[in-house]
Amino acid sequence: MIKKITRAELEDMNRRPLGKKHAVRIAIEQLQPGEIITIDRTDFKWKGHTPKLICNQITKKTKVTFLVSWLADKSGWIVERVAEQEAEEDNMESKEPETA
Repeated sequence: MIKKITRAELEDMNRRPLGKKHAVRIAIEQLQPGEIITIDRTDFKWKGHTPKLICNQITKKTKVTFLVSWLADKSGWIVERVAEQEAEEDNMESKEPETA
């Protein structure tokens, strides 16, 4: 339905400009090393996708690493920004040759 509103009603409304970043992406990008956030399913409704998609995109562009996991009751996700030193250690462990 199309409805005319007054300037005062406009100022009371929550809005964001078209073409701007998703609120979840902004929250993830603002994480500092070691910080952790939870994201509720009501905040992220992309069918067939999880916040891991956003984290992978950010990692590809900036080399900042995240750990993403489900909440146990599957009501949302936990996103942790990994400290750069920890990310390097994880990479070194995965590159070590296996000895039999």
